[in-house]
Amino acid sequence: MLDSVFAPTFAITYDCNMYRYCQYCYAKDFSLNNPGRNNMSIEDFRKIVKLFINYGVKEIVLVGGEPTVHKDFYLFLDYIKESGLKARMFTNGFYSKEKSDIICSNRRLKVLFFHYDDHYFDSRGKKFEYIYMNNLAQAKASGKDIYLRCNFDLPDFQFKKLVSLASRLDTKIAYSFTTPAPGDVPYTKLTQYARYLPQYRKFTETAKKRGLRLFLARPLPLCMFRDQKDINFFKKYADLHSTCVAIKDLTINPDTSMQLCLVTFALQKGPIGGMRELLSKMDYFKKLEKRLHRFPPTRECSECKYFWRQCQGGCFSFHIYSQEVPRHFKC
Repeated sequence: MLDSVFAPTFAITYDCNMYRYCQYCYAKDFSLNNPGRNNMSIEDFRKIVKLFINYGVKEIVLVGGEPTVHKDFYLFLDYIKESGLKARMFTNGFYSKEKSDIICSNRRLKVLFFHYDDHYFDSRGKKFEYIYMNNLAQAKASGKDIYLRCNFDLPDFQFKKLVSLASRLDTKIAYSFTTPAPGDVPYTKLTQYARYLPQYRKFTETAKKRGLRLFLARPLPLCMFRDQKDINFFKKYADLHSTCVAIKDLTINPDTSMQLCLVTFALQKGPIGGMRELLSKMDYFKKLEKRLHRFPPTRECSECKYFWRQCQGGCFSFHIYSQEVPRHFKC
């Protein structure tokens, strides 16, 4: 049986209606370079979900791209309801009223992560802000557990509108800092994370005063903090953690290939055929993760008092895609 908190991630599509507004998107490069492999069939979804159910899974996660742009989106939700599984879904929030009704009425879809970015509204105008806010409010009113999912990409990142919206609608905030991804994606170098610390503290203190819960979506390196007092503060109020168990977020791509977690496109294994194949791939990824934990993503990491017993050196994407690391790690 799998770990009780294991929830495989199904990337049902890598297509998205917001590519041009998200410079750091992990799915864009895969989508553009793999034509014909961007959409999972409902038949493959049903087959693989059944395998995971037989293996003890109780919950799955839907991601994209943007899941709601899949032409058979409603069929995926129907099967989740039929299977009895619980589900979480990540969305950019730009979908039709018809899809909003389908999402809100599905009682097996328990948690929604709405990606939040001020640039959405700056670049697309009031009409799109209305669509986003209306879908968000309807999802909250339907009883969904809502997270605003944000990604900070500058040391002086802005958070006041984000915190205000979360406070007004009583949602949680899931956040991360920009990490490497496939293709020419801008990111903050691991050795530069300390520059975020002053604004990170302001963000955390503001959320704390508003009574908001923060959840860190990707590990941060402990070296960015000044001392243990800093580390303890962020652990208490900002969900700081410096390691992850990536296998718990195992991702199934649209073509049914698998990868260790959502951001590790370089670590793929071929399509799933049956239970024996699934077990074999799971065993491979568990062993691979142990190796990644021990591979220093920067020269500084290899000499750090935190690495590798307390810290894995940021998100695993730094170990794989970053240009600041040596290329001798072999999968």
